[in-house]
Amino acid sequence: MRTTAPKDVVKLLSGSLVAKVFGIGAVMLFARVLPKDQMAIFPAYLMLAGLSTLFVTFGIYAAFVREVPSLLRTDEARARSLVMTGSGVILAGTLIPCVAAWWWSDAIAAFVFKNAAQGWVIRIMVPGFLAYVVSKTADQIMWGRAQFGATSILQILESIVRPVATVALWFWLGYRGIVFGLVIAQFVMAAVAFWCVRDMFLGPLPALYPLRKLFSESMPYYIGNYLSYLRGDGDSILVSFLGPAALAEYYIAKTLFTNMALVWAAVDRVAAERLARFALTESFADKVRALHVRICQMMIPFDLLAIAVAPGALVVLAGARYSNATWPAIILLVAMLVQFISIPYDRAVYVSLSGMIRLKFTILEAVVVVVSAAILVPLAGVTGVAAARIIAPLGVCIFGAWIMRRHLGLVLPLRPMLLALATAAPGAALALVLVPTAHGVASALSAMTLASLIWVSSTVVLAWFLDRPMLLALGAEVFPRYRAAVSSWGVLRG
Repeated sequence: MRTTAPKDVVKLLSGSLVAKVFGIGAVMLFARVLPKDQMAIFPAYLMLAGLSTLFVTFGIYAAFVREVPSLLRTDEARARSLVMTGSGVILAGTLIPCVAAWWWSDAIAAFVFKNAAQGWVIRIMVPGFLAYVVSKTADQIMWGRAQFGATSILQILESIVRPVATVALWFWLGYRGIVFGLVIAQFVMAAVAFWCVRDMFLGPLPALYPLRKLFSESMPYYIGNYLSYLRGDGDSILVSFLGPAALAEYYIAKTLFTNMALVWAAVDRVAAERLARFALTESFADKVRALHVRICQMMIPFDLLAIAVAPGALVVLAGARYSNATWPAIILLVAMLVQFISIPYDRAVYVSLSGMIRLKFTILEAVVVVVSAAILVPLAGVTGVAAARIIAPLGVCIFGAWIMRRHLGLVLPLRPMLLALATAAPGAALALVLVPTAHGVASALSAMTLASLIWVSSTVVLAWFLDRPMLLALGAEVFPRYRAAVSSWGVLRG
């Protein structure tokens, strides 16, 4: 990977994690003041908005990510043609599920909230679904254009606008205000997202992109839309069968996973865009291996640290009332660990092989997700839904390794992954076993501090014996930055 790749990851993350304070603050407030059946409004909105991009978008988003990076360098007019034609098809296709949601709003409310009288909630949401599609479309275009700085700004804005709007309108209108706040925030995000890609739409109209070519290129990725949805908010559909209280608990459990997904999405997006640049070059295999090693060294320990502090973090987030969400949250973070590991396998296949091979890849993953969830949910409820999320990315790694070896002659080494797990996993396990259960915010913060100390101590000791060169290299990179930061702070204070 090019040396600018880490900088682009930082662009996507910069500020967004800080801005998440607004969202976390809103969750902390609503988790303590709303009954669980009303708390379910948040996962319900995300789940239903995501459905609007599935049925008739025909996999066109994948065409934006795969084709736009190269077209911008070879034929900008054709890139605009692809973007405008594809966006028009997506927007037209979105009208169908939106009209259906309005028409059957009472039935949808009966399924999600177990109360058909809340059909008014669905009807208020419908305009927000259209705005969500505009935001999603612009987001995929920015991905293809490598506008990672703009994407970071949008993430920061969304992390502020949505919680501020929902909290402010809740104080004014009560529960109804939360629904209006979600929709208003979505329209703000749609407007800003369109502004970031306006140059692709404004100006002289380009020639219509050949529809037959568009559909032939994008349809193999259509099933991938459903898989992406299952990876995101689609699991909430399964939880909905258990009732709104379970949906609220799963939403709380998934909050840590969602915040970790910011990091995953940043790494994944930069990886896909960078590998797409080298897909047809001799250096492609080296780029994939370098990506694999870097993810193992950095992302596996980071995720395991999050697992170590997860029990205390959940108490800080939602209080003891959501204690049942602790183990689902830990399991979801394990699923995120596997998702990090699967990035090189998934994206190498995505950018370098034909759509039909990718279709087989996504069909297998989709089948694994659905079957594992169908088996585990009746047995373990919310915990079963979380556990099902581990199996699919694990299948990606195994099947992806086989495809890469067969079609690319590329084998990724296991040693970096095994070393990272051997050094960082024991500390996480020790923290989960040794740190006492917290019941209040103060005790939860103390528990998180103790868990962090246990994890760091264990990981450093094991790394010294198992992977000393990596530990020394990390220290050589971190300590100069630390000294520079301390010196700068001293100058500012002086």
